[in-house]
Amino acid sequence: MSPAGEADPLTLCRRIHLVLTGLPPTAEQVARFLGQPPQDRIERTVDGLLASPAHAEHWARHWLDVVRYADSVTLRGLVFREAWRYRDYVVTAFREDLPFDQFVREQVAGDLMPADGVAEAARRRVAPTFWALGDANLEEQDKRQLDLDVLDEQLDVLGKAFLGQTLACARCHDHKFDPVPARDYHALAGILAGTRLLRHANVSEWIETPLPLEPGDESRVRRAEERLRALEERLRQARARKAVPEGLEAEVAAARIAANRPRVMAPVEVGATNLPFLRRGDWRQAGAPVPRGFLQTAFRASTRPPSGPGSGRLELAAWLTADDQPLTRRVQVNRVWHWIFGRGLVPSVDNLGTTGDPPSHPALLDALAAGFREGGGSTRALIRTLVLTRAFARSSDPRDPQVSRSVQADPANRWLGRFQSRPVEAEALRDAMLLVAGDLQADGRGAPPFSGALAADYGQAVDRPVRTLYLPQFRNARPDFLVAFDGADPSRVTGAREASQVAPQALLLLNHPFVRSCSVRCAGAVAAEPDPVEALWWRILGRPPTASERRAAAAPDATAGLDPAGHLADLAHGLLASLDFRRIP
Repeated sequence: MSPAGEADPLTLCRRIHLVLTGLPPTAEQVARFLGQPPQDRIERTVDGLLASPAHAEHWARHWLDVVRYADSVTLRGLVFREAWRYRDYVVTAFREDLPFDQFVREQVAGDLMPADGVAEAARRRVAPTFWALGDANLEEQDKRQLDLDVLDEQLDVLGKAFLGQTLACARCHDHKFDPVPARDYHALAGILAGTRLLRHANVSEWIETPLPLEPGDESRVRRAEERLRALEERLRQARARKAVPEGLEAEVAAARIAANRPRVMAPVEVGATNLPFLRRGDWRQAGAPVPRGFLQTAFRASTRPPSGPGSGRLELAAWLTADDQPLTRRVQVNRVWHWIFGRGLVPSVDNLGTTGDPPSHPALLDALAAGFREGGGSTRALIRTLVLTRAFARSSDPRDPQVSRSVQADPANRWLGRFQSRPVEAEALRDAMLLVAGDLQADGRGAPPFSGALAADYGQAVDRPVRTLYLPQFRNARPDFLVAFDGADPSRVTGAREASQVAPQALLLLNHPFVRSCSVRCAGAVAAEPDPVEALWWRILGRPPTASERRAAAAPDATAGLDPAGHLADLAHGLLASLDFRRIP
């Protein structure tokens, strides 16, 4: 089977932008791409985009899929008010190209690692929010059972996200296919049991702890806390006398805001805990304690199991990133390949075990994982390497005879004879509409704009013109685009999203007021151009209209009583709903 030739320059430009940033190129960016020498324009464009904030935001969204990021739990819709700090941590990690080993270690045990200064200490306190994002049943009245269920969910995420292994089934019995005995499950669970995430009550609560502050900020907050205590005491005395002065209560409310320390959802270290072996996973059938440890049967890493007074998370972080424990890097390399090409070298990206898919190119996967380690774990360098390959630049045009032959011989594109065209992600589709409408705000970092009175996520529709990444990811009130276009389920690890094509998607594109409003603004932005139809095609699709498209887009005769502005908006609406707009070519 012969590989397809290189895609045309316009297709390549759009593909590079969508894969690296999740945003289509503007007409100016397309012109810049075409104006560069053919021999190095791809490399220059890739380097520029990899250094952009848009790249960090798009690739942070990929990782948030893996770690089941959300801003609430399903139960009662209780809101994680501080989860956004972890989201911003991930964006910053991609923006700074944090070495992958460090990225892993900080999420597993950043709160236990030494830090050089307050800023690094705060970042490392935020990173282990990773453990706290699960969708737990906080109303469970058997609190021992709740703790074990939380441990099980954490081990499920740990196994799939970092090891590509399904560990949860080993809670009750030895793994039927992979070499993970139940004792290894309990050894790992013992490490996590040495950390507390919940404060138990009738409805248990997740724990929030203060973040460290710079000295100046610390002094300011302490003064505010002293003033708050004094005001509260005055208010208490006034209420006892039933003589509360007008406005004193407002002063107290303002003082509480001033004294409010930034907080984070963070694990609290309890200490060494050897979990008893639980027959069939039932805490009522507890056996002898199992020493904390790793998956000894499967891996022979040099890191020693935890034996000190701490929980063992530091040792776990070291084991996950040990040089002679290759699986963590292999899993990540496979994920990066999947996010670039639409299919992993191992298609079951969350399961590299015997029940997953076999690798199509095992030697290539090994070589990339080794190069990833030798290159210091630079995700940006790995992405650059893959995007500059001939495989990435190949045509996907079905009118190309070589592409057509490749489709017939290899429908799943296992052998990469062509580039696999695919739908853009749900977030990218919404973001692209905001971009071409001229409304996309550059930065949405920080706390989402939900009010202090927000007690639950039910019925919430927090919307603003920022990247969808920055909208609250409520488990009970997911944005329309995420529901319709296969957004990741925030309650489970999602290394590979579904890619459905169903009627409700077309109905949303044709009828949703957001899509129509973007269409109207796109039309308004080009209405004054000498050739508004040409400008509209460049603005939305990054190319000129074909001859047949121009004939179909001809302006209506004024005698027909049709509104030219409305016609242009209809054209824009059709383009936003088209396959050319919502696919990576």
